Amino acid sequence: MANNIPLAPEAGAVWLLKSVRGIVGTIELVGIDQPSFKCRFVPSPAWADFSDLFEKQARVVDQGIAEEAGAALKAVQELELILVPVESAGQTIRPSIIQIRGDRASFRF
Repeated sequence: MANNIPLAPEAGAVWLLKSVRGIVGTIELVGIDQPSFKCRFVPSPAWADFSDLFEKQARVVDQGIAEEAGAALKAVQELELILVPVESAGQTIRPSIIQIRGDRASFRF
């Protein structure tokens, strides 16, 4: 990391997606479409505790309901999510926005 600016992760990077409430799942970077990082998502056994928030977020974003989209984004942000690298050489990332849709995820940081 030069000048405290995080380096962009590379395809194949794998993280545990963690919240203050537990492990949400595993995220593997498959591509970058700036400003979003496109990923494969594998849910943890605790996914049922989180899935409703992400499903609602996707639904209101797709429907273009601005007020509800803002509330859904805030609810996801309140999970205080972090991406913790599976490989010790990777970087921990705190996404500013993250969406999970089935086995796909995308995030920005």
